[in-house]
Amino acid sequence: MMSPAPVTNESNGGEDVALRTSGLTKRFGDHAAVRSIDLEVRTGEIFGLLGPNGSGKSTTMRMLAGLIRASSGEAVVLGAEPGAQPTRVGAMIEEPALYPYLSGRRNLSMLGRLVGADDEAVTRQLDVVGLGEAADRVAGGYSTGMRQRLGVACSLIHDPELLLLDEPSAGLDPSGVVEIRELLGELGAQGRTIVVSSHMLTEIERVCDRVAVLSNGELVFQGDLDELRRRDGDELVARVAQVDMAVRALAELGVDVRHDGNGDELVILASPHQAPEITRSLVAAGVDVFAISERRRSLEESYMELTST
Repeated sequence: MMSPAPVTNESNGGEDVALRTSGLTKRFGDHAAVRSIDLEVRTGEIFGLLGPNGSGKSTTMRMLAGLIRASSGEAVVLGAEPGAQPTRVGAMIEEPALYPYLSGRRNLSMLGRLVGADDEAVTRQLDVVGLGEAADRVAGGYSTGMRQRLGVACSLIHDPELLLLDEPSAGLDPSGVVEIRELLGELGAQGRTIVVSSHMLTEIERVCDRVAVLSNGELVFQGDLDELRRRDGDELVARVAQVDMAVRALAELGVDVRHDGNGDELVILASPHQAPEITRSLVAAGVDVFAISERRRSLEESYMELTST
């Protein structure tokens, strides 16, 4: 791993970067669970690590938390090697490890003593994650969502600058997913940098500023959600009377077009600004144009295309 060094994002006008990786790779024997990924997380943002199960998310989070070492490549977390600054980084990797026979408060206070947190800090973090009223119940009686909340409290007890949360909504019912999502939004509003992994697109979409998509251990996209939607360019949808004639006319114009073989609808890979030119060309070719409009790709379409290989 590389030596600690200040990290700034020169391509963004010197904007601070909380976390950066370069060529980060992890192999288990002959299997490469993560292959040469380059990530950049800016200070103060909520960053989503998105991908299906088995895509390498948890392995990446473990490397960033310093729980396992990379096979090759580099990572810098808050200017240091992963795991070198435990007081500045909080992590919940997969399901939190709790003592089921102790109360939520007792679980948190035991951890708090290790990092110098007093009873007031324990109570404050229990309130932050919405467990104030259930603090003195045994953790073994908590719902899955409550255990996840307590795990987040454990990662917050030392007031870290950066949170690494691996699948915090795993196993939750819909109401629990909403609760965790709201909690992440509240924590982000406090100015913390958060990296959250999930295979749930809707969870990431509603809470994250930018995302990275992993598939089969490789980074296949990194950017904001609008970039993800637009990654394959703009599309227009045209309804025409003479499909074959329209396809030939668009080919002569140099425009890519798709037709599924049914109906009168064509999908045209072109910018909305090209709609007047395309319409004129179709009409000049003798094609009756019923309608032409912009087609916005859904986030789900882009995500599924990226992760289906």
